Amino acid sequence: MEKHHDSGTTDRITQDRITLPSGWVSREFIEKRLEREVHQEELSVSDDCTSLAQYLEKFTLPGQCIMDEKGLEEAGYDVLRGMSREKCKGHFL
Repeated sequence: MEKHHDSGTTDRITQDRITLPSGWVSREFIEKRLEREVHQEELSVSDDCTSLAQYLEKFTLPGQCIMDEKGLEEAGYDVLRGMSREKCKGHFL
């Protein structure tokens, strides 16, 4: 369980990489949208990261990729492809 502190830190933020809602976009999607190579360090924090600000800045690049209709549409397909690769089955409303 995460503990939040007034200082803007968390005791444990993520494991190995930024964790967004299940089925989030791939690094390949981000690279395609930004038209450049994206390094894992741009999308992840270390296991011992305690800075909420550092964690939140990792949302910047994925957020830039879904700022328009085309990006949102492509992100949706990317999520579905990822789910298919992982053989995720689910019911969607």
